[in-house]
Amino acid sequence: MKKSMIATAVVATAGLAASANAGYFTIQSAAVSGQSATNLTTPTGSYSPGNSSAAFNLELNGASASDAGAASYTGTAGTVYTSLTNTNATSIASAIGLSGNGTMAYFGYEDGAAGPGYFGIAFIGNGSTIDFNMGQANFALAGVHTNLTGSQFVGNTWIDSVSTTAGQAYVAIFANTQVGSQMGAGSVSDTSFNVRYLDFDGTSWNTVGSANSVASSSLNFATYNVPVPAPALLAGAGLVGAAALRRRMAKKA
Repeated sequence: MKKSMIATAVVATAGLAASANAGYFTIQSAAVSGQSATNLTTPTGSYSPGNSSAAFNLELNGASASDAGAASYTGTAGTVYTSLTNTNATSIASAIGLSGNGTMAYFGYEDGAAGPGYFGIAFIGNGSTIDFNMGQANFALAGVHTNLTGSQFVGNTWIDSVSTTAGQAYVAIFANTQVGSQMGAGSVSDTSFNVRYLDFDGTSWNTVGSANSVASSSLNFATYNVPVPAPALLAGAGLVGAAALRRRMAKKA
């Protein structure tokens, strides 16, 4: 009886925390480079080329696979799956509002309130060769799903270099990222392209960070987080306290 009361309180607390449904990816040390690059604007300020930004969040606000025109992919960590067709990639780019040849976006979505999270990179081809690199990509426990040919893991780093077709969308989804997991040392480079960081407001995707005419875009870490709101913590503490009180009363009886 004692154990069941405490277990019930813990489950109730977890349920309240999960109901927040407000996951996000924290981007740490984003930067761009290039002689013609504009400043990288983010929610934490404007940063000139070569200077790293302060950390900022890509809010998901319940963004799901359907909101991203994608899917909840399955697979194994450290594995590349060419499960996306060019049509799939174009659908994803359209769903997140990405347009313009030579434009690249970082975005994310999740499976339910407690995750896991899915981190994505999308690029609209401009006819030149673009290089992709994401360290610690092994933290995507269901692997990397893409329409990029030649994708591979070198150790725990996912890499690719592809000669793009103008107008064609290219996407990589880092699937099944657990809360607190950090993928990092990511970079995308080309002769000249535009960068967008997207978040979701519950209805649509919005650009919260951007720079144009860059030669390289980098980020130190992309970390998936799910907050536990203070009201849920307090309510949970009350439930656990009530369970303990009942236990003490049962002892006296």
